[in-house]
Amino acid sequence: MSYDGTSVRAYLNGVKKSTTSVTAPTASTAGFLFGARHQNSGFGSTDYMKGTYYQMRIYNTNLADADVTSNFNAIKTTYGL
Repeated sequence: MSYDGTSVRAYLNGVKKSTTSVTAPTASTAGFLFGARHQNSGFGSTDYMKGTYYQMRIYNTNLADADVTSNFNAIKTTYGL
């Protein structure tokens, strides 16, 4: 996933699958979740992803689509893809 301040882009195997406009994130005491989402504003219920992350990277800058694809192509054989 990539966030540029106005849109979130989701990628699968280095290929962009969706783009969604979003408002700026707000401060929260709930923490940040990978592979899960809170169901309600009270954070009483959480949905968890059924699957595995093979690799995750966090950057302090937004990556262009070509950068995401290039990074994926550089490591994909490690995972038999």
